[in-house]
Amino acid sequence: MNAAAFVQPQLQLRATRTGQRAAVRMCETTPGAEGPARSASETDATLDLGSTPRRAFLSAAVGAVAACAAGAGIDAASAAPIFKWPSSRPGYLGPQGGGRYLNLCPLSKNCVSTSNSIDSQMYIPPWNYSGKTLSQAVAEVTEVINEQPGATIIVSKPVKSDRGDGWYISAEFESPTFGFVDDFEALFAPDNKTVDYRSQARTGADDQNVNRKRIKNMRLALEKKAGWKSAGFAT
Repeated sequence: MNAAAFVQPQLQLRATRTGQRAAVRMCETTPGAEGPARSASETDATLDLGSTPRRAFLSAAVGAVAACAAGAGIDAASAAPIFKWPSSRPGYLGPQGGGRYLNLCPLSKNCVSTSNSIDSQMYIPPWNYSGKTLSQAVAEVTEVINEQPGATIIVSKPVKSDRGDGWYISAEFESPTFGFVDDFEALFAPDNKTVDYRSQARTGADDQNVNRKRIKNMRLALEKKAGWKSAGFAT
């Protein structure tokens, strides 16, 4: 048996047990049950999803959490996240190379970026716009970001580079129930026609294409507005 064939089942088992453990702890502390919801660190300091497959974790936990929510009279679809995974804003976010581009994605399945090479599975094509000013493009992307579930814009500011004046937006998307956080960045080039972007999950090595699907939803929303298209191929 090769190493990969052995390791993957172990990770899946670990994820399942972690999800079950987390669900039990959350049930014990669901609002409306026996006390206030606790953070991930308060719930179980051993719950580390750094290398845990997100799908296995969710599969094991989501049913139990839904049952908890129903028992406590909580609408799981509209309620704030019950579980808060402790995570800090990554230091690698922000414009790179003097404000000219965004960071590459690491070799993991939880990230997409326009900065990766076109033959990389992490690559995703930039957005192009025409017939509008930079400020109009920024306003429309901001609107689309805010339409996404769990969105919070953290930074929105002008960026200067040797190519001219652009704009940078950083946002966080928090998932329902579990409170997973994904970091999204958009960099508007001074050419007044190109938007580069990057989106990555903070937790887990594989996000099951959550970030890529969100990017697709954002692209489709932009394409309903005049002058927007995705360069290259669709996500």
